[in-house]
Amino acid sequence: MVEGPVRFIKSRVSQGLIRGCDWVAGIPKLSHLQFVDDTTLIGLACIQKAESIINLLDVYLATSGQQVIEHKSSIFFFNTLALIQRRIANILRFQIGSLPFIYLGIPLAVSRQLRPFWQDLLDTLCRTVNHWTHPWLSTASRVTLLQSVFQALPIYRGFVQTAPRYFLMEFNALSRQFLCIGNLHSSK
Repeated sequence: MVEGPVRFIKSRVSQGLIRGCDWVAGIPKLSHLQFVDDTTLIGLACIQKAESIINLLDVYLATSGQQVIEHKSSIFFFNTLALIQRRIANILRFQIGSLPFIYLGIPLAVSRQLRPFWQDLLDTLCRTVNHWTHPWLSTASRVTLLQSVFQALPIYRGFVQTAPRYFLMEFNALSRQFLCIGNLHSSK
């Protein structure tokens, strides 16, 4: 089911009907992202392109039988006049979203991520580790838990955003405390 929209979008990109955006010179234009049933289209905020996209989307929906859940669909703008934003949102029948927002568990924003965004991840890590406080948990078991679970939790977010220094220091401190003491409740 997921291949359908991707194939459709790629064919429209190759035909020049969907343009995408250049992020860095020398790499291909980014026109879309797909995760399970979530599709993100990326392009310039242009009324003509919005009309082209809605026409293509209507054709795809009619031929595939799939539907867009419009009240769950949003459009995000960067450096675009409010009048253009409203016109494009009306054409696409999407609501205008605002940043920051959570996508696949990661807060997305235009500016540098503030401490609360990373503190949530530290709090999750602490809650996870606090469930691993069995007194018979050996050092080898704690190493295995740290390597397979604890250190894996921030990896996905680390692919998308650079972790701030305080987060890395706190993360390492939590890892050492759990490894040495076996919990985060005391500080022997």
